Amino acid sequence: MSLLDEWTLFEERSNIRFPTAYGLPSLSEDLVTKASGGGVVGEEGKPGAKWETNRNGVVLPPHPSGFEEMSLGWTLKMRPERTRDGKVRVACVVEQDGLRGFVNWGVPITVMQPAGILKKEKPRIATENRQLFPVFLAQRRELMFEPEGDKLVAKVVSDMDESAPGGEEFVEGFADRLRSPELPKLRIEVEATPVEVVAERGVEKKDDYQIFVMTRFVESPAFDGGPPSNVPFLADPQFQIMIRHLNQLRDVDLLSGPSLVFKNGESKEMELIREFIYPASYDPPTLYPATAKGFPASPATPKDWEKTTVGLKLQVKASLRPKGMIELELSPMNEELRKYLDFGAPIHHVENGKLTSILVSENRIETPVFAISAQRMKAQMPDGHTVCVGGFVRKWELQVEDKLPVLGLVTDSKRVVERKHVCIFVTARVVDTNGMPVK
Repeated sequence: MSLLDEWTLFEERSNIRFPTAYGLPSLSEDLVTKASGGGVVGEEGKPGAKWETNRNGVVLPPHPSGFEEMSLGWTLKMRPERTRDGKVRVACVVEQDGLRGFVNWGVPITVMQPAGILKKEKPRIATENRQLFPVFLAQRRELMFEPEGDKLVAKVVSDMDESAPGGEEFVEGFADRLRSPELPKLRIEVEATPVEVVAERGVEKKDDYQIFVMTRFVESPAFDGGPPSNVPFLADPQFQIMIRHLNQLRDVDLLSGPSLVFKNGESKEMELIREFIYPASYDPPTLYPATAKGFPASPATPKDWEKTTVGLKLQVKASLRPKGMIELELSPMNEELRKYLDFGAPIHHVENGKLTSILVSENRIETPVFAISAQRMKAQMPDGHTVCVGGFVRKWELQVEDKLPVLGLVTDSKRVVERKHVCIFVTARVVDTNGMPVK
């Protein structure tokens, strides 16, 4: 639902955090004379320190010294317009920026180690010296969907496609564990039907009138119980019938959202959220004195913490319009944790000048990726009617294991992806200062 000559926004984005700089790796002193490599791509042979040294008999990877956050995804803006002959055309702007992958700018550090029966020295990787930096791609396209017969046909107004400088020539150097697909191809289909909404027995606009807004959140595996696409609003009897129908379906959750009273032109936010705390930065691995018992080093540990909220949010601005109409500016958003990216590298053990097979620590340095779906639109509706806002999908992965009774042996293990479609119903009603309906 969109008003003429007003932009409606749809977006699917992910917030990622990635390192902006790295410190030097650290080698055990008895490996230095046998080591080669190090540094970053393009600076081989240049003077300067390529690693630090330690007396603890370990090989430490480079540690991220700073993080930056960026929002990536696609944004679709649409604006319906009237043509001279009274038909409807739709202007669209599509902006898409995505993560192509991560380039490893670090040069591996190798050491000469005896191998085989003859103990002939051969190079062995002491550390991959991973220094991962992202490569982004961006696209922007302007389209005009013109009416041709009974359909709207897209015509490209302008097109832009670019990548980050120098990114394409390092495609083969992407880290396998953090590889991301190329930008997904978007398919846009637009249908537009003009709707004339007239209030029934509308009330006159008064300064002391307020607007009561009630929300309902509906989650289902495959939402097919919403209003027909050609019905923009539901009167109260239609809405109650539909809610009773949804309440009888299996795997459908009806959540009563917040209900608030708005002054004319006031904006408020309704939330169904939970707090999520995650590490924003890490302290580098700690080296213990050589005389200490136990492991010679501990992995990177979280240093600073940040807090965010995940869940459903709905920003609403309610205004009174002539002839008893109510205008709502709706900005729903769904934010959820998608996955973690690991920018750490293992810490290896060294004994008597030789790399051993002992893994001191995986040294994981994880940063979360948050997926965000958002919309922004305007709608004018009669007093007491309900509008449906959809298009949200909540997704999470589950690890399912089948075990034998009594013995408890795992016979099968698989990862299952579950999805739930979310629709938000917003009902608006004009009330007086006592909270009683005016109509």
